[in-house]
Amino acid sequence: MGGGSGGVAAIGDDSFAVVGPALGSQLRDRGHGFVDLAPVQDWCDLATALPGTALADAVDVLVIAVADRGDCAADPVAAVLEQLDERGLEPVVVVFPGEEPPASDVRSVLTQQLLGAPGETDMPCQWWDDCPVGGTVQVRSADDDLSAVGADRIARMVAAVIG
Repeated sequence: MGGGSGGVAAIGDDSFAVVGPALGSQLRDRGHGFVDLAPVQDWCDLATALPGTALADAVDVLVIAVADRGDCAADPVAAVLEQLDERGLEPVVVVFPGEEPPASDVRSVLTQQLLGAPGETDMPCQWWDDCPVGGTVQVRSADDDLSAVGADRIARMVAAVIG
């Protein structure tokens, strides 16, 4: 999908909430419409909530940023991907550090390259960062919450994958 074509919706868990504004800004700069959907707790919740989630006809891509599988009998990732296929929506899955991408052939955003391994709080500056002396920026707090810099990095990666 090239830049400026179609709308994008994003749904994630509570940890993704800080990314929504940065992602919306990045996507709008590329000519996409954007809607940030109410958070879900895990993939099982997403599989249950997705059928009732109304999306505008202009939405072509759904960004999914959910870390936990959840506790349900069926395979919630496969269920979500099947529902999206039935609705004609293209998934883009954000894969957080320490997680494995979905086994299926789906566009994934591997965030570990810019966020570091689980537990890392600081990463080397990128060209777009306001880099302090020392050459590193904080991407997460000690409690593993994303910083504004970490949120911006995820937003940039997702927007680049979508185009």
